[in-house]
Amino acid sequence: VEEALLSHPAVSECAVIGLADPEWGQRVAAFLIVTAEVTEAELDAHVRDSDLADYQRPRVYRFVDELPKGPTGKVSRRLLRNSVASPA
Repeated sequence: VEEALLSHPAVSECAVIGLADPEWGQRVAAFLIVTAEVTEAELDAHVRDSDLADYQRPRVYRFVDELPKGPTGKVSRRLLRNSVASPA
């Protein structure tokens, strides 16, 4: 999923996690750092044109200024999930 999003020219970084959903258990959420103006609809169309199955497509797109990273510089999905669960 991240590879499909990163192939869009406006996306510089992204992380994809599952968020709790009462109906489906989890829904796919993409957190993105963009370098140019882009809409959720444009990103969704871009992902639909990729090889991903429809159920893998993010249902939530959130634009952020930075992604939480661990000491090695990799995106920490645990920290991202915690920040979404308890926003500061």
